[in-house]
Amino acid sequence: MHHKEKKPPYWTGQWSPIGLLLACMLWQVPVAEASNTWKVWTTQPPEHPVSAGIKRFGQLLRLKMPQIRLDIGYNASLAPQKEAIQQLHKGDIELGVFGISPLSDTITEIRPLALPFLFHNSTHLFRVLESPIGSRYAHKFYDAGYVVLGWYDGGTRSFYCTDPSIRTLQDLEGRRIRVLGMQVPMVQQLGATPVPAPYKEVLSGLQQGIFDCAENNVVSYYTTGHYKVAPTLLMSNHSVSPEPLLMARKVWDGLTTEQQKIVLTAGEESARYMRKLWSEQVTQSMQAIKKAGVRITPLGEITEMVKKMEPLYKSVLRTTNARQEMVEILSYQ
Repeated sequence: MHHKEKKPPYWTGQWSPIGLLLACMLWQVPVAEASNTWKVWTTQPPEHPVSAGIKRFGQLLRLKMPQIRLDIGYNASLAPQKEAIQQLHKGDIELGVFGISPLSDTITEIRPLALPFLFHNSTHLFRVLESPIGSRYAHKFYDAGYVVLGWYDGGTRSFYCTDPSIRTLQDLEGRRIRVLGMQVPMVQQLGATPVPAPYKEVLSGLQQGIFDCAENNVVSYYTTGHYKVAPTLLMSNHSVSPEPLLMARKVWDGLTTEQQKIVLTAGEESARYMRKLWSEQVTQSMQAIKKAGVRITPLGEITEMVKKMEPLYKSVLRTTNARQEMVEILSYQ
């Protein structure tokens, strides 16, 4: 028996004039679609371990979400770091890897992570971040509008200078040092003059005498070529910090639960991959700068330097909860 196709009860088989008009209007209105291209901010060049971690994230993402493509803005090409952090908050940039110190200017609740001499080394740092303490900090990011997908290694930072006569922390007094965020009060406590400047301007600033010194990890010191113009390295190891891979919460909230799981898993795996590459490159960079003739001065005892940080510690650890959290962090050494 042949059955005729059922039509809705209101369907006459012909468009009414009003229906035809509405159909034409709807046809002309563009349908909003979620972007399949996610912009990613990094201050690093393509060959840097951070960039390799981001690319690994993209590769893992494509296995489960092949419609997503990453547009990586290397060398802070999308915007200066401070501006990029704001753009990420608004969802204008979907992802980024940022330094803890500049992030702490915007998210004051994470300032303790940027304190000097808090972490003994990277092992101590990631032991803390993979504990319930790290989960609490991830919640602080979330409340501020950012989602932590993974903790990249920001390295152990030290001072480097153009003047070969600088050999002790006392020699930094009166010097102009390029810093950002929480490093500004740290440098002031050492009697030096902080000079905030974008990362990509550090090399020219050292060459032109705008800064006497800067500070960073040994990998960045080598890969940027800063060692060529500032061949005096003071191994102060004053900061051991993470660089989180962040997603805009506005973008995260637009994903399904399954997509969120995929993105988070890819982020965590990319962080493990980056940290392995980082460890290898630290060794390679140290060998390279030694071969290039950089004068490396271990500072050894840092008790006096830590004592000078007391006003900074007090300004950040003003609450009982903050002080208790610091004790907890130190217990993970």
